[in-house]
Amino acid sequence: MNPEISIQFFYHIIKNGSVILSNLPKELLPEVDTCLAESKLLSCKVRGVLKRQKKLPIEDGFVYLCTYDTSVTKNDFKKYFDILLSLVPSFDEAVHRAANPSFDLVKKLRHNVYSQLSHILDDMKSISAIEDIPSKDWNDIVEYTRDKIFSNADKAAKAVLRSIKSTSIALSEFDAYEVIASSAKPRLATHSIHKVVKLSIQPYLIDFWDKRIKINFGECYDKVLIDYELINLAMGHFWNNATKYASPSSDILISFSSNWRDIIVSITMRSLAIRPEEIDLILKMGESGYYAKKAGLDGSGLGMYYIQECITRSNCTFEITPGNNKENYTTNTFRFSFPKA
Repeated sequence: MNPEISIQFFYHIIKNGSVILSNLPKELLPEVDTCLAESKLLSCKVRGVLKRQKKLPIEDGFVYLCTYDTSVTKNDFKKYFDILLSLVPSFDEAVHRAANPSFDLVKKLRHNVYSQLSHILDDMKSISAIEDIPSKDWNDIVEYTRDKIFSNADKAAKAVLRSIKSTSIALSEFDAYEVIASSAKPRLATHSIHKVVKLSIQPYLIDFWDKRIKINFGECYDKVLIDYELINLAMGHFWNNATKYASPSSDILISFSSNWRDIIVSITMRSLAIRPEEIDLILKMGESGYYAKKAGLDGSGLGMYYIQECITRSNCTFEITPGNNKENYTTNTFRFSFPKA
């Protein structure tokens, strides 16, 4: 056939009840319903002229092709139809490949949020489990629970603090998903960096207390230009990582410094070693460091990725200076740089 001859084909592909590919005019849609699987040259009831068409069932749908060019032979039409049919698996694969990262992210989001909600439920039940309340006390459930709390105030206080932390983490998971899925520009505003850092660490103080880790917090009176939600999310994930990776009975030093453009928050701690060559790797989604894996403390690999994403989107920077990693724990320094207001 002459390649310079232009032949118009109309196609219509249905999969799982949805149109996945089509250039078929609306007025020709009724013709699809009456079309048979065999290639036929027949008169079109809509346009009143000859056309060649074919409709072939596929899994959860069908493929339809037609042309009004009568110069197209039955064999040539079959070749064109086979080409169209071969596009369906490629299209399915492309959709699956495009959707897979989001699907994986949603699975991790569900897993992480479910875990935190489970922690909250366990902590609340440790104070007073509803199913353990005797039926004779149902009418005085508030008084019964109050007595339980008062009789073990330390345990109740810890449960409340842990629940606050778990709630913060669960909310940050939703915030992180929204950040990753969004293309919105950061909402920059002036904030006290000292207050931002202090608020971000507070939900995690119970874990530092559990591990006998002392927080040494420096002073700073400068203001920065940041997207608060993004930075609070990044810092939250940082402290969540620190509760897992910092060495028990150690100190965490938070200090502030500045240059002509930025306020720099430096966080120095004795924590799991980080190999210099894996710094870029652990900032990627789903990746964990060698020593985290060795200690069995590697999670979903999202914490550092979220930190990097949030920091970058807020026009800030995040740097890691690893210590000497000849042993499992070493002194690492992490630096957040925020533009001055």
